[in-house]
Amino acid sequence: MEKLTTGQMIDRLGIDDTATNQDGYKVGYDHKGNLLMWGQHESKPDNREGNDFLVYLSWVKNDSWIINYNFVGFEEAQTAHANEKKTVIYWHDEETQYKFVYGEYGHFRQLANDGIGLEELTNGKWIIEN
Repeated sequence: MEKLTTGQMIDRLGIDDTATNQDGYKVGYDHKGNLLMWGQHESKPDNREGNDFLVYLSWVKNDSWIINYNFVGFEEAQTAHANEKKTVIYWHDEETQYKFVYGEYGHFRQLANDGIGLEELTNGKWIIEN
């Protein structure tokens, strides 16, 4: 998995994803969209009281993060893309991902050039960006 800066992690973290830093601390959203932080051996908290993710803390600013994505299937990703105008990403492997931005065209040319077939897309892992 790609190591991200704190800012990159916040930009890419989806509502159902979590991220882990080099020290094992985790970050994720609660049901209200608040960004929470909890320890390596703790369960995800239910509320933000005392669990706020405070980006201004100096030790958090310099951390590196890995996102643990909540992958979805092809149909769910395509529904989010078509009906909710969400950007979706086809996760081929660790090094190869394809981003589909609503309203932009030409995505399939690169897939064809890379030899990615329909079966791989329909059976693959997808991410819905928020």
